[in-house]
Amino acid sequence: MIPARLAETALLRDMPAIPLWSAHAHLVWSERLRGVTANAFTGLNLPHLTLKN
Repeated sequence: MIPARLAETALLRDMPAIPLWSAHAHLVWSERLRGVTANAFTGLNLPHLTLKN
């Protein structure tokens, strides 16, 4: 096994750890958008978006 894989296996086996990576979400901004909400777990809440005329 490669050293990195050995270290990863030891980490997962011997101690609790949080993931060292996360998904990336890209958001944009506009003065015409209303109802924009987001959170760290689900990202942008698309069903609540509306556009100002």
